[in-house]
Order: sequence, then structure tokens, then C-alpha cells
Amino acid sequence: HGLVQALSGLEPSTTGTTSAPLLIRRFGFPHDRVREAAYEQVALPARPAFHLHVGRLLNKSLSPTQRAERIFELADHLNHGIPLLVNDRERRELALLDLEAGKQASRAAAHATAALYLDRGLAVLPESAWETDHATAFDLHAEWVQAMSRSGRFEEAERGVEAGLARARSNADKVRLYTTLPEQYSLAGRP
Repeated sequence: HGLVQALSGLEPSTTGTTSAPLLIRRFGFPHDRVREAAYEQVALPARPAFHLHVGRLLNKSLSPTQRAERIFELADHLNHGIPLLVNDRERRELALLDLEAGKQASRAAAHATAALYLDRGLAVLPESAWETDHATAFDLHAEWVQAMSRSGRFEEAERGVEAGLARARSNADKVRLYTTLPEQYSLAGRP
């Protein structure tokens, strides 16, 4: 057994950047300890750049199906690289990725995990997003409120409802937030 194993079979080369007709596209470590030891070799200050580079490579190379299957891995790499994101376009793309990861975690009833990704998505958006990309900011916020409520963090969810109502632009936005409250009160055992 080697320290690195092929995780995919031979696939046709489609990039034109190599003369090899077939490539192995995915590699991995046979054991978590080997992966951890390799990761420890990356200097601490270089890790955000390392994760950002890996995240960008994954983002470019994954098909939509693969992206959905590996959404958490992709989001984690890019989130580690947040300090190095220099433009609002990349920050918005990461916020949308975190939104997608949060929704997928919610569908799996992993509400605490969903809240984590949604919180990251809100944090990476520039404050101006509430004006320039209200739909994305509000969607992240409303999903976060629901995830917080369903993970038992009722006080934070309630504050989130209040904050969201102050930024709501339509009755539909308000209804989306208000509908969280009855479920929350039921979960908390409140009348």
C-alpha cells in the first residue's frame, strides 16, 4: 500500500494540457492519520492559501452532480480561505455555496451544521449585500433563523426574526420569518 491511493479510475483527458490520453483525477490518503500528517507539513500561515487553492481547483473541476455530493468539502476549503478573498464576486459565490450547503444539511436534519454554514455565508457577504443582493442576504438569514430554531437555539433565532423583519422588503419576507415562530414555540414548549 502506498501513501497516496487513486480514488478514481482512469478517465479520458479533456483539458488538452497533457499528452496523456488517460488520467487519474482523484487521489487520497488510505488512512486519516496519513492525511493528517501530510496536512501538518503545511505551515500554519500557508494553510488559508492552501485551502483556497484546493477549493478553487475543486470548484472548477467538479460536475454539478459531483459538486452536490462534495458540497461540504468544497465549502470547507473555500471558507478556510476567506481572509484571502479579494473581490465581492468571490465572496458572493462562497455565500451561495454556504447557502447550498446549509440547505442540504437542513434537509438531512443536521440543523446545527446548517446553522454553521449559513452563518459563514452571512459573514462572508459584504454588508452592502442587503442593498445590492437582498434576495441572497435574506435567503441566508431566513434559512439561518430556521436552522437556529430547529437546533434549539431559540433566543438567537428569535433575535434573528426581529433583525430579519427590520430588513424585510415584502410581506412574503415577513411571512417567511413569522412562520418560524410557531414551530419554534412548539419545540421550546412555549404556548
